[in-house]
Formats: sequence, structure tokens, C-alpha cells
Amino acid sequence: ARCQYVAEQIQHTHPGLMVRVELQLPHEWPSFCETICRELDLPPDCLKQSMLVWTVEGKLVGGGTAVDFLQVMQDKFGIRVTSMVSVQDPIIRSRAAENLALVEERRRRAQQGPVLADRHRAALERAEAAGRLDPLMDWKRSVVVVEGSQFELRVSQNDLAEQVKMYRAEYGDGYGTVGLARADVVSAVGECTLVLHPKPICHGHCLLPLTQDCEDIQVLGVQPGSDEALEGWFTYESAPRKDGPAAGEVAAAVAVLGGLRCLCTFMLLRNVKDHRFPLDYSIQVLPFPITDKCDPQLGFPMGMVYTSVLEAGVSKLPVFKEFRHLIFAVPDGAGKAEQISSIIEQCKNDVGDACHDGYQVVFTLDWVLFVPLALTQGESAAGLSAELRPQMLDLLPPLNPAALVGVVMVPSVAPTFPERVGATVPLWRTQAEAEGITGEAAKNAQAIRVSSGITSLPKVLLQLYTHKAK
Repeated sequence: ARCQYVAEQIQHTHPGLMVRVELQLPHEWPSFCETICRELDLPPDCLKQSMLVWTVEGKLVGGGTAVDFLQVMQDKFGIRVTSMVSVQDPIIRSRAAENLALVEERRRRAQQGPVLADRHRAALERAEAAGRLDPLMDWKRSVVVVEGSQFELRVSQNDLAEQVKMYRAEYGDGYGTVGLARADVVSAVGECTLVLHPKPICHGHCLLPLTQDCEDIQVLGVQPGSDEALEGWFTYESAPRKDGPAAGEVAAAVAVLGGLRCLCTFMLLRNVKDHRFPLDYSIQVLPFPITDKCDPQLGFPMGMVYTSVLEAGVSKLPVFKEFRHLIFAVPDGAGKAEQISSIIEQCKNDVGDACHDGYQVVFTLDWVLFVPLALTQGESAAGLSAELRPQMLDLLPPLNPAALVGVVMVPSVAPTFPERVGATVPLWRTQAEAEGITGEAAKNAQAIRVSSGITSLPKVLLQLYTHKAK
């Protein structure tokens, strides 16, 4: 480490001098040293050295030892090496530790392949270079702070509404087949496969489908993510989900959470026509930061709020006090997958029939947030009647679970008269209420009219299809 440090200092002041360092683990050094001595025809004494220094022509620098090298550097470049660095110097000790960790990591990669973060980065670079990712681009973005919580509002001017309409028509029953590029496979993870989402909501967005639902994902036994598996396509087939996520899916998510800085989301919808792309039925992986409008260290807009609540040890988020939800810390120690699965089951039991229409889950290795949904029955936290919910669902579908951590994505709502001329109107009302129609005629005038202003109110949007807090 001393010689490496000195060589780097000299190279910095003499750009024409090139230094290359070959690092070896202590137990690998004897065989490596023997190979070098044989190739360079070095004297037998060199086999006893703890390091060797030689030129590109294969000649030893001095006697090839650390002392010889430091002396040559002092003679050649006039540096008082011995007074500048010591074996006990904190810089040298730190460098030695870094070298050891670097070699061990290199060895591990040679045996096990790249770590998950590197695989994810490589897959993302391939997909971006090939132009296979198709995120929505027509967002009108703004940041809103509500009761100390930061939300990023993304209002789609047209594309999201068109997507929702198309997905309901094509995949509303829960069945769907989607083709995905094998090059977008990040890694096999337990019973699942981590794949880049072709329609990402954030940079590096992935999904975790069960591998059994993917056809032709493996070619000739090659593991997903290997160079041999990069060509061609595979298909993912979805089916209506009765519940979830299953234990194998949670275990795969925990493995991903251990390899990437991210959070995971899951949404189960029942008793309504699904508005989502089939890939969204699986666990979603959102790498940090999930938006460029939040602290990268916190990872998501409401990061500070979650941290404060968990430190206080409470099971509710103050900003969500109007609707039913539960948040639990995941205990430290091993068995995270079992603990998270157990927390989700506990939440379902705690809310009981409130899960009739489904639920949303957001989780990390540290906490789990659970929110039951009120799509067809139950008292809406926003006061939206059960009779009007089917119409509202057509205009404003349930928010992506990312809204629960501060990223609210919603289609725009066109203003109607008299809102178009600047009048203030209720957030929603029926045609009869808007036009003063009464009596029998009012029964035929129940079409819902929604104010465009609703898209600027993240809390109201979150409350539409959640249960009123008890």
C-alpha cells in the first residue's frame, strides 16, 4: 500500500509515468508470484518477497522489493519517501483495507457474476440505447406541500386517460399477454424474475413477475441476465389475482431490496374492471430516487415523514389521518421476507371486510404500509357515494401506490361550464345538482361532473377510494 500510494503521487506529478497495480489476496500471492517469476525469468529470491515491482520490459525496479522501490523513487524523483509515509499511517492502513476489499469483491464477482445493482445498470443501459423504454412524457409536474408532506403531482394532459381506456378494453378482465425483450431481464430472483418495466414511472422501474408466468424466458437452459440470453423476446401472461403477493414473491422482493436502493409496491383490485397494464399486477420495484424532486438520500418525496413516524413508533401517518391505513416497522434481524408477509397478513386480518375491493401495499426492508380500498362499498374518505364511484372510476382510476410515498399520477380533467368561465364549483356533483333538475327528471340526470381542480389536491385523490378512518 505504501508503494502504491507513492507511485500514485509520482504519477500525478509526472503524467508521462504509467503505473499499473496487480492486487492479489494473501493466500493467492505465492502462486501468482511464482507465475510472474517464471514468465519474467526472475531470480529465485523474488519468490520470498511480499511484493514485486518491475518495468514494462520485465526488469526489476531495484531489487524488486518495497524498500528497493521506495529508494529508487527517492533517488529518481527526489522525494523523501521514508518521512512521507509509514506503514502505520492511517492513509496507508486504509488503502491496504480497500485493496483487500477490492480483490475479494473481484473474486466474488468472478465466481457469482455481477451484483444486482450492476446487472440492473447494464440492463437499463441496453434498454435505453435500444429505445425500448416508453415512459409517459406529457406530464405537467408540480410540487405541493400538504401538512408538512411533500407530493409531486403529475397530471397527464391526454396520454394517461387514453392508456386507461385502452387497458380497460383490452385487459379489464385481468388476462393479458405481453412481449418483453430478453435483454431487459435483470436477474432471476428466487421464484421470480426481475425485469425492466417497458413503461416506467421512474428511472430504472422494474417488475417482479413469477417466472412460471413467463414463457421462453430461458433459452437452452441459460440463466436470465447472461450474455447468451440477450437475444429475442419472451412473453408474460397475466391472470386475475385473487390475492397476493405470495410468499415467493415477497421473498424475491426482499432479495431485490437487499441489492438495490429501492422500495416495492403492490396493488390488488377486486370487483371492478382493471385499468392497468398486465405487467402492473406484479410487485413493482421503484429505485431511489423515484423522482428528481426529492432528496436522493431519502429516496422519495415523503421520506422524512416516514422516518419521523417510524422513529416515533406510531402506526399511522398524520397526513393520511382521514383514511384507514396501517404502517409497521419490520423488526431487525434475519427472516425479513417472513416478517413482511406476516405483517401483510396481520393487516388484512385487522381491517377485515375493508379488503373486499382490494388493497395497496408499499414496503422496504424497514417498514410496511397497508391501505385497504373502497372501490364499490364502504364509506369513502372523500365522501364519494357508492353510486357515483363507477363513473368516477372511469374518469379517475385508483392512484398508483407510489402516491402513498408522494408521487401522484393522475389524468387531467377537462373543465365544464360554469367552471370554464371562472366560476367556483364543487369537486364533483351530478348533472341534476349542477343544473337544478328535480323530481322524476333528476333520476335520468345522474351523470357525474368533476371539477378540473381535483387534480391539484393530492389528499382528496388519495381519499376517493380509501375507507374513512374510524
